[in-house]
Amino acid sequence: MYSALLIIFVLSAYAILHSYVVYPLWLIVFTPDKKSNKEKYTLEENLPEVAILMAAYNEEKVIGDKIASVFNTTYPLDKITLYIGSDASNDRTDSIIEEYSKKYPQIKLTRFGGRTGKSGIINQLAENASGPIFILTDANVIFKT
Repeated sequence: MYSALLIIFVLSAYAILHSYVVYPLWLIVFTPDKKSNKEKYTLEENLPEVAILMAAYNEEKVIGDKIASVFNTTYPLDKITLYIGSDASNDRTDSIIEEYSKKYPQIKLTRFGGRTGKSGIINQLAENASGPIFILTDANVIFKT
């Protein structure tokens, strides 16, 4: 019994030690030539297009703030396309999105007839989206400028 408890203790201590000491040291030793990402863009450069993908279900309370936050960023508006998949919303979500799409033609709304689920909607939107960068977000996550 004592030896079994000792083995469990030693394995547990090693697991903790491995997470906080062994693995970080392993990374330092075996990746010395790793370069940090120094690629930065300025507003004068040709910035890449960004596709923002979002699934929405009955989000009438937050969808207006979300769309406004997307288009109030410092990123050039002509480089942003917002793809919204409405998962059979039965509140005013779709009509709010349509109101905003009059002001921002970069909004692409896709209505799904039955409940599809977030992952199914995001996958479908990704097939239709273009651009080298996809940003996946929720309706209740408001972007800061």
